[in-house]
Amino acid sequence: MNIQYLYTPQQIHGSVVIPEWGKKAFAKFEREVLIENYPCQAAVDAFKDEMLYFTFVDSIYKYYSLKQFAEGIKHYVEKIAPQNKKTALIALFRERGPVQAIKEYERQFWDTVQYLHVVDEGGWPQHIAKTPNHPNWQFCFAGQPFSLICQTPAHEKRKSRYSPNFTIVFQPREILEEENEELRDFVTEVKKEVVAYDQISPHPALGWNTSQQQKEWRKYFLRDTNDTPVGQCPFRAKTEKFQSTRKGR
Repeated sequence: MNIQYLYTPQQIHGSVVIPEWGKKAFAKFEREVLIENYPCQAAVDAFKDEMLYFTFVDSIYKYYSLKQFAEGIKHYVEKIAPQNKKTALIALFRERGPVQAIKEYERQFWDTVQYLHVVDEGGWPQHIAKTPNHPNWQFCFAGQPFSLICQTPAHEKRKSRYSPNFTIVFQPREILEEENEELRDFVTEVKKEVVAYDQISPHPALGWNTSQQQKEWRKYFLRDTNDTPVGQCPFRAKTEKFQSTRKGR
């Protein structure tokens, strides 16, 4: 039996296999992204054009759920992204209990990134640094470099990072690295929309107000304040010995 890991909005509306919590999470996401002044028109257009692919994650702390999540990303990398790099993968996570503190969601985000890396059987691209503090580092899965955006129910001031459910957006890096006038205009417009939408100034980690290059990992999870995490990135790359041990299983 073929297992479906990813769904377009239209498929979600007609699905009888997506769990009830997943349908509710999607309905909340849909209402949020379709509000009149949502700060990224490109995301709205992608949603309407069926270019966003959704996966539902019960818990990254359950191995079976984590593996399903990983298989969904792998499917996206192998079957969807090669056809259109302008698509994106949206992971909606099951919420349990009341809204948590920002730092708890931050911990959950980095746990997710780390656990995905541990179960990733694809190779790390040779042209991408493995150390997060290197200016060339990007998170990769199944050989695909991604830009990540984390949204949580705890974000109040930074409304562009709010989502009714803990959410991670995976976008292929290639579309963000194309040097052309259309992309520059798009980025400029998004910045304007976010500044108008948020109730706080742009986070310094984004580097919007400086020409100095910012570390990629600091952009993934932005807190609801403009403070920046002190110390090293929580992500740790697997060693070659660890990778060869897993492949030998």
